[in-house]
Amino acid sequence: MIAGKGINHATINRIKDYSIEHFASYCDLVRKEFKDRNYKICRNAIEKLNKNIDYENLKYNLEVNKTRSRNGVVYYDVDGEPLFENFHNQRYIIQSLYFFQEKVDCNMITEQEWGKMVKKFQHLNIPL
Repeated sequence: MIAGKGINHATINRIKDYSIEHFASYCDLVRKEFKDRNYKICRNAIEKLNKNIDYENLKYNLEVNKTRSRNGVVYYDVDGEPLFENFHNQRYIIQSLYFFQEKVDCNMITEQEWGKMVKKFQHLNIPL
């Protein structure tokens, strides 16, 4: 099964070259991060994700290993294969930061959260 199969959406199309197991692992990492930051995920989003992934019939290991690099954290599955290799490249990070900058401008995230993001990626010298 391919991640994002049957979906045509700008932010999803990039993942179609990766396995559904990698997508499920990545979703689990995002959910964990949301939980750690006390963010709430709407119930409809969780139900839709669970329906699209079909977790009950999916066999994958929830444990992933991570290493830090100059550009951030790289996650690996239990076989040592990078999750979404080359997905979170510098271009993706720049696009994401501009997206979140708009969220700050519209008061959808706090200046404090924005400051954390800017600090984390300041080494990339992105004009913000």
